[in-house]
Amino acid sequence: MAKDEEFIHALKTGDSKYIEHIYREYLPAISQFVNKNNGNNEDARDIFQEALVILHQKLKQPGFELTSSVFTYIFAICKNLWLKRLEKSRKLRVTFLDQQELSIVDELDSHIEKESQYRLYRKKFRELTAGCQKILELFFGGHSMKEITKIMDFGSVQYTKKRKFKCKEKLISLIQEDDQFKELT
Repeated sequence: MAKDEEFIHALKTGDSKYIEHIYREYLPAISQFVNKNNGNNEDARDIFQEALVILHQKLKQPGFELTSSVFTYIFAICKNLWLKRLEKSRKLRVTFLDQQELSIVDELDSHIEKESQYRLYRKKFRELTAGCQKILELFFGGHSMKEITKIMDFGSVQYTKKRKFKCKEKLISLIQEDDQFKELT
């Protein structure tokens, strides 16, 4: 902990010699993490610098108490900053070190998969006839069969159900025939 106290003192006072020492000691681990996750050494240096600025600002706040080691705190800041940057750049494949962080990867993968499925759905939906699109939009929008029958000016609810079924089957068929669907399943 004495090392952490020296680090905090150096950061508060701006001791450039000791801060250089901090870079030499902590930056390699940050670089390793960033490099494993679609980054490079320059990215790692930027993230590390940003983390030091954030920690410096936190240390100035009254009542701020560091409850972990300095390295753990800096690593957590760097990891969060890098994840945000990845998310913005859409390079979402990330490798982590522990179980809690692995669940983030699963969530991101799930989000990407759902987004891909939705894009495929929208692409194939646009291939339907205008009539089918309108029926399904109304149906998925929560309208009853009776309301759809009236809006579409169909003769009976039974006919509306039949048309909706055929349109839905056509959409499913279009989606399942697409090569992208095969990749997603």
